Amino acid sequence: ALNYLFLETLYLGAPLIHNSPLLQDYGYYYPDFNTSAGALQLNKALKDHSLNLQAYKQEAAECINKYSPTNPTVLEIYRKLFNENRHCN
Repeated sequence: ALNYLFLETLYLGAPLIHNSPLLQDYGYYYPDFNTSAGALQLNKALKDHSLNLQAYKQEAAECINKYSPTNPTVLEIYRKLFNENRHCN
């Protein structure tokens, strides 16, 4: 549902046409394996992407920050996981 290629695509400002529920608010999302909806998103990207590039890049930056290892929320999650698991041995 999430991989680095998706985030790299967003970072570059390229149109991300995808079906990842974790990123449904970013790029050009279509649900499940609905190829008809995917085709509509592809057409939308081809038609409108360059017209909305600045807004797309701003939303992409928000998405990238959401998963960034420098995001304080992400750091806190890792801190908690580390503290929970260091006593497992």
